[in-house]
Amino acid sequence: MAAARRARPTPAPEGAPWSGPLLAAAATAFALGLLILAASFAGENVFGGGAGRFWARAFAGAGLLTGLFLALLALGLPGAGARAPRRHLAAIAAGAAAGALTGALLLDGAGREAALAPLLLLLPALPPVRRGLARLVGRRGARGR
Repeated sequence: MAAARRARPTPAPEGAPWSGPLLAAAATAFALGLLILAASFAGENVFGGGAGRFWARAFAGAGLLTGLFLALLALGLPGAGARAPRRHLAAIAAGAAAGALTGALLLDGAGREAALAPLLLLLPALPPVRRGLARLVGRRGARGR
């Protein structure tokens, strides 16, 4: 009798390279929308007295819908790594931080340039930047080999 062969485990799918940046943008829009929505219930004048509650809630709703659709688009990409969600945690965390900082700066009445600066946190989510950082730092396994 022939010995039973063991099947080699297949490596995890690499996934679509742009699913990470899409999820980061989704987290940014979602965090920004949640922050603006919370601020619209806190006071009458939102955005430094320039917009009322209606426009703040409309902007928040648009941000939440945008975040939802971007997340659905990212998860719908072929091989997006839906079976390996830990792969995108850093991109989602960077997106949420960028959205929260941008929202806080907008609510504080900062200028347009200052409010866009936190979006630089999204750069490490881009595949070319991520590959460059991996080469720079040196990729190590989970055990630190």
